Amino acid sequence: MSIDYLAMIIIGGLGSVLGSIFGAIFVTLLPIASRVFMEAFGGMIFSSQAMLNIIPNVRLILFGALIIVFLVVEPEGLNRLWRNIRSYFRVWPFAY
Repeated sequence: MSIDYLAMIIIGGLGSVLGSIFGAIFVTLLPIASRVFMEAFGGMIFSSQAMLNIIPNVRLILFGALIIVFLVVEPEGLNRLWRNIRSYFRVWPFAY
């Protein structure tokens, strides 16, 4: 559970309320999406018994990888990405 909380804070963005909301939504939906993806396409690579052992570990691997990626690429998290997109579209036709 502590990995989930850490991922919410780092992925969402430190020091902002909106970042914590983005992080909570992302961390809540990521295991659901990864489970659906692994159940749909994992059978092509692994057997059904192996899938039962792999699916819970995929969540931890994804969280670890995303924490590292967000710390290296975008330390301010999804909140900063949202602010960049919002400011781009605010001045979109006149981007001088």
